[in-house]
Amino acid sequence: MRTRKTIILILSLLALLPAALEAATYGDRENGQECFVVIIESRNIRDGAGTHNKVVGQLKMNDTIFVARPVILANGNEQWLQVPGQGFILYNDTGVATVPNPHYVEAEEAPRFNKPTRTSSAVGLILTGLFILIGFLNLSRNERYRARFQNFWGAPDANGMKKLFFFSVTPYKNVVLIFITILSVILGSLVSVLAIGGVTWLLFMIIKYLLLAIMWVGIICCVLGIIATLCGVFYGLIPAIIGGLIWSKSDWFENMGASFQDWGERFFSNLNLFSFTWDIFSQWWWLILLIAGTPLILFLVFALFATLNVGFWSGLEWIISTIYGIRNPCPTCGHKLTVWGDRKTRLVFKTGSGEHPVGLHPSWYGVFHHRSPVTGEKLPTMMLNGRDKLTRICPSCNTDIQARSGAERHVAVVGHRAAGKTTLIYKLLKNLQVRYRSVITFTDKNAGDIQGVLSRIPENGEIFTEQTDFERIRAIQVIVKTRLIPYKLHFYDIAGEMFNSTSLDEATKEYISYFRNAQTFLYLIDPFMIDFTDLDSADPEIVAWLADEHREKRMKREFYKPQETFDQFTELLRYSMRDKASGIRKLPFNFVLVKNDIGYLEHAGIDPSDPEQLKAFVYNTLGLAGIVSQAETTFGQVNFYTVSAYRTFEQSKIDKLRTDLLSQIDLKID
Repeated sequence: MRTRKTIILILSLLALLPAALEAATYGDRENGQECFVVIIESRNIRDGAGTHNKVVGQLKMNDTIFVARPVILANGNEQWLQVPGQGFILYNDTGVATVPNPHYVEAEEAPRFNKPTRTSSAVGLILTGLFILIGFLNLSRNERYRARFQNFWGAPDANGMKKLFFFSVTPYKNVVLIFITILSVILGSLVSVLAIGGVTWLLFMIIKYLLLAIMWVGIICCVLGIIATLCGVFYGLIPAIIGGLIWSKSDWFENMGASFQDWGERFFSNLNLFSFTWDIFSQWWWLILLIAGTPLILFLVFALFATLNVGFWSGLEWIISTIYGIRNPCPTCGHKLTVWGDRKTRLVFKTGSGEHPVGLHPSWYGVFHHRSPVTGEKLPTMMLNGRDKLTRICPSCNTDIQARSGAERHVAVVGHRAAGKTTLIYKLLKNLQVRYRSVITFTDKNAGDIQGVLSRIPENGEIFTEQTDFERIRAIQVIVKTRLIPYKLHFYDIAGEMFNSTSLDEATKEYISYFRNAQTFLYLIDPFMIDFTDLDSADPEIVAWLADEHREKRMKREFYKPQETFDQFTELLRYSMRDKASGIRKLPFNFVLVKNDIGYLEHAGIDPSDPEQLKAFVYNTLGLAGIVSQAETTFGQVNFYTVSAYRTFEQSKIDKLRTDLLSQIDLKID
């Protein structure tokens, strides 16, 4: 390493010799701009600056003259260029062109010559290219230099993810290193080319002084040999004779030394490497910088493009989600889900046996896909290219989600425990499946179970469903494919146990925050479960009929007070929508009388297809005037329906409920 540095230092010093020699021979370049004046048509040389002056010579087309310091005189509208030693030529038209003289034409060749001395560009370029090649080959064999490029595109982050090389610091460092390397090799090659002139001149100068040294050694040997011989030392004749021969040729040694000096200077002058390198810098410095800086420029351009690309696709998905109301709430806890943020607030996508360590969206880890550090598979980063096909984990309730995305429509079914909420939802699902089979699909990890339940439901058969688990509140999700961005219909089956207590704690309120997503409510009323103790305004006759022992045996009743259930429901709703309370007034609300197949409407003489008669039945007959009035002041629109799970679609009035329900949430199928 030390030897290499010494060689580089010596070559750098030798590279300065051509500059010093040229400056000494031809003067300081800055003291006057040497230039060529190229004659492209014949010009008369006159002894004065004017056409009336005597013609003393002529320059022919393509003749070239050397002017150390241009002198231009004005004579009226004419300009005259002084030709050193000869006179003046007319300079104010297109017949004369001035170009820089980068080659230091020797003064003794001025003022006129046909073939100016020029650098051997071919030799200079060959030498430069050779040294560039040698420089790169030398670097390629350097282990420390090659080690810098082992992770050229950047190493993975601590989370195992590898950034796009545009967003990693390492490639930029490597590109800057390449820039410095290219620039250094080019400059080094030019210094080496300069050193050739210096080395050659120095070599010839060394030879000159070696010859002079030999001459003086011979003279000294001759003198000392003669003295030794005179002193009686016979062997002194040998150096005296050899020295005498050298002394006799002293003129030859001096002339030969001068010749070597002249050859070195002529080699330097003819090859003119300093001028060549100066030409390279003065004329092509921008190209050298462009070549060296191109990788860095390309990196910056690609990084800008990738950044804009990330912003564009992220913005496009945000716009589509906003326009179509795609909020992706968790079907279990109702919290709004996002792919942004840290592990505690964003969706976590599963990959293989692990979790994807970062948010799955266009970012510096990938625009359209991320590469999983666990399995190596490509994971789509947007809903537009299939991200919603992946299994993800809700950060709030930690449950798995397997559902497609779509323009969301949300229906919440509310009622006391065993009021028939799950039964009604499955009846509606069966109705949708029968009426719109070609466009209805289920999107949930429990889709198979839902399909199995629906396959066992006849149009007029009894539905057996399990009681909704209080700890597993879920939304049954249905995809309705009637347009490019499909609808995603959510049915929230709210467990009745929520309304068993007289108050709701904060944890429970947060747990069912999905009320915020609801666009309409179905509030189920089962007359057989109403506790009429405090309902003095209820019709005694219908109360007695409902209390019939025979019917009591048929219905395993669990009595509840409708006012308490409704109050708890509205309290929960207001808490869930506390930051947008005014939005409640815009929501539709639907009272649904269930189990009408028992005959209580027929007994009361109510037409099940007449909403006004149904309202009167709830308001007057069941004595729920307070609930109806409260609903009418809380919600924007209050409707009344009746259904049965044991009758056909037409008889149970489920078609009417389904049609109005889809209209309320603006879901267009027909």
